[in-house]
This record gives sequence, structure tokens and C-alpha cells, in this order.
Amino acid sequence: MKNKSHLLFFGLCPLIPAAAHFSDGCIFAVEFWLLFFTAVLCRKYIKRTKYAAFSLAAEYAGMLTVAVFYHSLLRIIFPLAAFQLELYLYVSVIAYLPAQTIINYHAARGKPYIAVFYSLLLPLTGLVRELFAFGTVSFPVPSGFFSIQLIPPPLPLRFFGTNAGTFILLGLGLWFFRCFQNSILSAD
Repeated sequence: MKNKSHLLFFGLCPLIPAAAHFSDGCIFAVEFWLLFFTAVLCRKYIKRTKYAAFSLAAEYAGMLTVAVFYHSLLRIIFPLAAFQLELYLYVSVIAYLPAQTIINYHAARGKPYIAVFYSLLLPLTGLVRELFAFGTVSFPVPSGFFSIQLIPPPLPLRFFGTNAGTFILLGLGLWFFRCFQNSILSAD
């Protein structure tokens, strides 16, 4: 299957809420690294046993377990953010882009270039959108978000605060991700 556009569309699932605020992007970046290391460790451990055929199932079981624990921890530390992002925290376990970064990590023989790029894409998308649309940067706090006004109004790029603006930013970010992914894979 040459055209994977529909898979990439579903891969945007964790990026949609991450693009809303910088704080959401940071929460998803932390979750991504937890899921990434869990998948890598599960695969390495299972490959050493006689159950190597079940390594993919073990990866997803481990990642889902980590997602449950991470959500539980978020409910204690940042209850409003955990409530707001609950569905997406679980969907990101099976989303296409995180899974693709794990596959590329194993294909690149342990080089995490794409994983680093993807984890930077999550908070940077939210940061760019938030700065251009609202002139603020937000950080998670237990009662919601703490926003710092960096650019005083009026802002000429308020369009990025709309859903259409979000999808345009995500499309650009996804394009950068695919270009970076292709350049890394062709270099190896």
C-alpha cells in the first residue's frame, strides 16, 4: 500500500489535543517517551524468551498498562488536564505515528531520531498555535492551565486559533515529520 494518507489521518489523533496548548503537548510528549521505552523494553525482554512470536502483543499490553498508570498519575497531579485528555491518552497507544516511530526505531537498529523529532513535534505544535493565535504560553497546574501572555493583542494570526488553523498547522507538522522520516531512512 503506497498511499498511507488515511493511516496518517488517524495518526493525528494524539496531535489534535496536543496542538491546543503547549501544556497539552508537553503532557503527550512525556506519555510518548513512557510508551516508547515500554515498547522497546518489552520487545527486548520477550525476544529473549521462547515467546518471541508474541512480542507485538506484549508491546501493546505494556504500553496500555503504562498509559493507565500515567493517566492515574495525571489524575493526582493535574486532575483537570487528565479529565480533558483522558480519551486521547489511551488512543495514543494505538495511534499510527507513535507506532511508526517504534517500528522505525527497530528498523534503524536503535537510532531514535524519528522518536526525538516526534516528541518535539508534540509540544512545538501547541506552542506555535498558542503563540500565534492567543499570544500566550500555558503550563499545566492542578486547577487547569497557567498562561503567560508573551505577545500583546491584537494578533494578526488569530486564524490559527480555529479548528481549521489547527489542521493546517498539523498538516505542516506532519509534512515535516514525513520528510524527516524519509531522509533518515534513506540515509541508513
